[in-house]
Amino acid sequence: MRIATAWFLSFTLALLGCSSSKKTSVVPDAATPAGGCVVDDSKGGDSAVALQAGVKVSGQICPRGDQDFYSIDVEAGMNLLDVNLAYPSSLTKVNLQVQLFQADGVTAVPDAVASDTNASDGRSAVVTTFAIPQPGRYILRVGDASNAAGDNMNLYVLQVAPAVDPDTHEPNGTAALAKAADGQPGFISFVGDTDVYSVTLAPGDGILSFQVNNPAAATAALTYSIADSTGKVLGTGQVPPAATPLDLTQATSATGTLYVTFGHADGVAPDRRPEAGYTVTLGGRAETDANEVPVRNDTPATATCLAGPAATCAAVFSGTAVTFKTQTGAIGSRGDRDVFLVRATSAPGVVEAKVKIPATAVDLALDIVEVHAASPCKTDADCSVMNVACSTDDDCEWSHKCVNASAGACTSTACRKCQAANLCLSLPDSPGQKACGVTLFSVHDADGGMKTGADGFNLVQTAQPILGIGPVYVVVHDAQDNQYDAKASYTLDVRVAPEPDANDASTDPAARNNFYNPYPVQTTKLDSSKARAKDITAQINAGTSVTGFISYQTDEDWYWFSHPCPGKDCGLVFEYVQPGPSPVRPVFFMRDEDLTLHESWTYAGTVPTTAPVTDVFGDGDCTECSFASAKHGGAVDGGVTDGGAPNYRYYLQVRDAGADDWDFSTSGRYEFRLKTVTTGCPASCSEMGSSTPSGDAAAEVICGCFCKAQNQCPAGLAF
Repeated sequence: MRIATAWFLSFTLALLGCSSSKKTSVVPDAATPAGGCVVDDSKGGDSAVALQAGVKVSGQICPRGDQDFYSIDVEAGMNLLDVNLAYPSSLTKVNLQVQLFQADGVTAVPDAVASDTNASDGRSAVVTTFAIPQPGRYILRVGDASNAAGDNMNLYVLQVAPAVDPDTHEPNGTAALAKAADGQPGFISFVGDTDVYSVTLAPGDGILSFQVNNPAAATAALTYSIADSTGKVLGTGQVPPAATPLDLTQATSATGTLYVTFGHADGVAPDRRPEAGYTVTLGGRAETDANEVPVRNDTPATATCLAGPAATCAAVFSGTAVTFKTQTGAIGSRGDRDVFLVRATSAPGVVEAKVKIPATAVDLALDIVEVHAASPCKTDADCSVMNVACSTDDDCEWSHKCVNASAGACTSTACRKCQAANLCLSLPDSPGQKACGVTLFSVHDADGGMKTGADGFNLVQTAQPILGIGPVYVVVHDAQDNQYDAKASYTLDVRVAPEPDANDASTDPAARNNFYNPYPVQTTKLDSSKARAKDITAQINAGTSVTGFISYQTDEDWYWFSHPCPGKDCGLVFEYVQPGPSPVRPVFFMRDEDLTLHESWTYAGTVPTTAPVTDVFGDGDCTECSFASAKHGGAVDGGVTDGGAPNYRYYLQVRDAGADDWDFSTSGRYEFRLKTVTTGCPASCSEMGSSTPSGDAAAEVICGCFCKAQNQCPAGLAF
């Protein structure tokens, strides 16, 4: 049975199973066949069949368009009417509908109509509750919802009973009748029932304290809306049944009296069971974050300037390193986002942000938002996607997400573009112009706000590239935007510096020596960065140093060089410099032309060092089997070896071990060079022989010279 607008009361269940004195069946239709139908005499309010509370009656919707009328007397003290209407066990084409009228049978009682919401399953039932405005006689009309179907084979069963609304706040269906939230349960007791509560905010109140307990025993989610005294809707949402109250505390710019309205979605059953009663708590309090007063800094348009309030934000990065004054703030309400602004009039650069907060329920998060100048816009609606076509996420260097774009954002009816942040941002240094904002990077406190460091604080930090000229926004918020803690203040420190790495010093992405991807994983495709690798063949052949910086979190630097001894085997000894003092520990990945890992090395000592440390790789035991192979030819990617053609390339990928540290200061510079090249396989490696570890220290343990030696000798290797 499909039940529409059902109230599921235990009282109704009792009626359905009551004693024989309550089961007297009244059949209103006269036993006069008319084309197979049993036709009744009820044609309107004046001929309606009288009902008794709790007594079942049967009827037939036949012929098509037939409507049956019933009357019921509701005594003083009763303000609800429970209705149970159904074809108990029969399939039917009729979609039952019941409507309540005043005694004249013409004037409809507001909202008092219900029908089966599933008209196609053949099982028709309506179990609902109507509000009764005042005592007296009422008329019920039963028929097909479309007035187009009939059933000359089956009888429906109708049962009604007056009842009392348990909601002590009624009547509270309008702002004029709104009640204060008093901790007593409320109920959505009848079709069209809405409950309105009021709360008055003092002039200094910037926060609406708002909690709702819709118990787990409830059968449906509550809908809610918040409006000001003019009726302007400030917010809407739903509260699903749950074992714990939902905290909806939120910021508001409204003052005076606010109205919060609760109800059910259309077609959802009323439910006045005691265990389904909901409670609401409303109040106001002052905003504790000074950056939110008098104007909140929740959006880029009202962002806090990192250099302090001014008509034009003076927090400017013009190519010289700058450290801004420490900011303080609080995530003081659900969904609170604190936005801070720096104007980048020079690029590329690096923006570093560090936020600290004591133990708190807030899962602190940082976003870096930048403007994509090649995606002009007029409104936020223009910025669901960037003006960058893509096939996969790997094509989206800024947002790292490729999505299906609407026809309005494309020249064709279907296409894919890189995701933007639904923000159309003004360009403060280009008056009158706007472009789409993109969330370049997001990071949050991975172990939660209650677990702090040894200093008693949580630290969330990052450094990310400034890829182009324009505003840069640092956003502080709760990771899920559902927790807050007005009593826990955070500090935010931001500094901006020019990009120190000459190989990344371009606003043209294609001129950089990596494809920007701040979320590297094991399966990340490397081809995009491979295509941007810098040619260092001349430095490799000359033995001169190559320098670089891991200047931001997850930064990578890519290089390539030609086979040092084409057509031959040769040992390679690399000299490298661990920067210091610096938190960065560069890892060097030497890769074959098809990007298979050939060998890798890094500094094994304690980091940070007190000064730069020079070390070498390739002159030790088999764990440093560093070489170029005669087997590596120009067409190896195609499965063909050609004896080591001169155009075969090796690639070097340099990144921080763990990809979580960075250093754009002068002490963060790493170096490497090819120190020596020796003819043939290194003494610690071999293309022939076998590995036969036997416990005899003198036993020969050798490893393969081509594509077998990856930091250790493989056991049991045979050629």
